[in-house]
Amino acid sequence: MPQQHCINCRHFRQHYCLEGRRFIPLYCEHCTFSYSVRKYPGAKACRYFAPRQPQGNKKGASQ
Repeated sequence: MPQQHCINCRHFRQHYCLEGRRFIPLYCEHCTFSYSVRKYPGAKACRYFAPRQPQGNKKGASQ
């Protein structure tokens, strides 16, 4: 089970900056559950924490 930090939550969204031809992750993110809250990858999760689904195990994905 992943640690309960924002980066492991399904509501966490990372922001990126385009630099040349690469996207660089910024240390400025937000929570889609509560739009007014800024979050950070290492921040301890709030009461709305919901584990992120592992990549490749999405419902309805064809095998």
